[in-house]
Amino acid sequence: MRALTFGILIGVAISLLFRWQSDGLSSADLSPRLLEIPKEGPRAFQEHSVWDSGKAEFCVYRSTYVKYGIKRSFETDVILIREFFNPQLVVKVDDSKSAGAIPVFKMNRIRTIPTGIYDYRQSLSAFVHRAQPAKLLKLAFSSSDGCGMSYSELKKSASGMIGEFHTYWEKGLSGKINFEEEGVLVHDQLPLYLRSLELSKYKGENLRLAGSVFTSYLRKLPIMDVKVENLGIE
Repeated sequence: MRALTFGILIGVAISLLFRWQSDGLSSADLSPRLLEIPKEGPRAFQEHSVWDSGKAEFCVYRSTYVKYGIKRSFETDVILIREFFNPQLVVKVDDSKSAGAIPVFKMNRIRTIPTGIYDYRQSLSAFVHRAQPAKLLKLAFSSSDGCGMSYSELKKSASGMIGEFHTYWEKGLSGKINFEEEGVLVHDQLPLYLRSLELSKYKGENLRLAGSVFTSYLRKLPIMDVKVENLGIE
């Protein structure tokens, strides 16, 4: 079982500081600039009225990632907003009053990783149910660099999570990343899931966790047993 630990910084807003022990994941020194969210209370995060104001939360993180054997420093933008979603088509609706539209959180992560010759320009969108952030609806990722472009998508269906990836490599040019197991969280939705918890009462838990799609060289989406521990509130 792999370990996943996190700490919580609380001021007028809530931020998450993760320390990962997993393959292919970067660490980040977080410098949050978040909307004012209550500190406590069940469902305080997802039910706060600020998400109905039309405003978005915009954070800039100082990040590092090892690419070609060298630690690269860059900034990651994370934008969080409430939107309305068509669960049948798995897309944002044109009209929020459309029949069957449901409120979701959309979290965009955007980063540009310099490598000395060219940059990796990458972005990921994660959509989760507003009332239940543990329910992932869709992930979409794109990457472009001096060698080519890659794209991957994972979305909810009646048979579980279905997805595919496309790259510019001969080996693994394209493929499927489906899984049917219920109760699995995907790494890329973790910030939303953890922020939805009542942290003063949360001690930790064991999770079934699927890997991240935030990579230009996706080949599979492994599922692992992970122990989550709350390091406390500062």
